[in-house]
Amino acid sequence: MDVSPNGGGTVQGIIGEEIAISGLASGGTPPYTYAWDLDNDGEYDDAVGKDITHSWSIADTYTIGLQVTDCALATATGTYTVVVSEWDPWTYDADEDDAMEIKEVLTAITDYFAGEITLTKVLQVIRLYFGGQYVRD
Repeated sequence: MDVSPNGGGTVQGIIGEEIAISGLASGGTPPYTYAWDLDNDGEYDDAVGKDITHSWSIADTYTIGLQVTDCALATATGTYTVVVSEWDPWTYDADEDDAMEIKEVLTAITDYFAGEITLTKVLQVIRLYFGGQYVRD
């Protein structure tokens, strides 16, 4: 049986944002069960399921593991790399005028949500307002 990351071996995200992670198994005898080691302690006890989400609070490169068991109780494991980085909302791939506009948009978002904003909400508004023309480091 083979286990691999669904969509490639490296997953990227930003601090505090839920990162979608998927596993893929082939061979063996379906159906499969999926168990995840998200803290790299060798124990596959942090999450279950083919598709999961998880967030990290520190920017770093993490190695996580996936263990798949088929219905004949054969197991296989694989690892993924998760790169979690900080994101600077002031970094914008445009000229100085557009950079000023993004500051104004973020101020408006903060006022609108009365301080109860999340990075996800900010990113959604930026994507809508700027047509997705921002960059992440």
